[in-house]
Amino acid sequence: MREYSRRSALGLLGAAITVPVLAGEAVAVGNSTPVMVSLPADTWTQVNSANPNWSYWNTDRHEGAKVGYAWDGTARYRSFFQASIAALRGATVHDARFEVWLDHSPTGQPTPVDLFYTAPISPAIPLTWNNSGGHWRHHLATVSGNAWSGAGQPDQLLSFSGALTSAVQHAVFSDEGVVSLGLKAPDEANRYQWKRFRSADARLVVTYTPAA
Repeated sequence: MREYSRRSALGLLGAAITVPVLAGEAVAVGNSTPVMVSLPADTWTQVNSANPNWSYWNTDRHEGAKVGYAWDGTARYRSFFQASIAALRGATVHDARFEVWLDHSPTGQPTPVDLFYTAPISPAIPLTWNNSGGHWRHHLATVSGNAWSGAGQPDQLLSFSGALTSAVQHAVFSDEGVVSLGLKAPDEANRYQWKRFRSADARLVVTYTPAA
């Protein structure tokens, strides 16, 4: 089992190294046993290139989180999610994944979406296309999926892991109190990578050993 120091966690994140996953396995660490917790990403918003100075905390939220180049060609979208990790204070993180339901894609074939570790967000602070460029800290994972309503395809649960384990451990050591994540289309000029997600169901699932 891999143990983390503050230095090693920061190093792993900076190098975007994928950490081995225990896949929910319960392994004794001292007198503690890892536990799994599902943390809702209950803070979310999106930004839109067509209205680059507009903040969407209180508008255009009824369709969920949008990502990529809109099929009608009007704009590019990026979405942000944030989960509180107060329950993980001082913990050793063994596995982390971000889960979100894909509600719509414009094709029945899987297309990719990127997950990034981002700077924290707050509804008290306007977040726009123009002021969010520096929020994107590290690429964590890429997952492909499809949920083409036109072909009657059901919503699809996408699960991102990759370097997310080290990112969550970094956030725990940094005492940020939250994990902030963003979704982007790898090719923001490709309409086939356009997607909508069920923002209300997004969650961070973490297997960890509580602090002694």
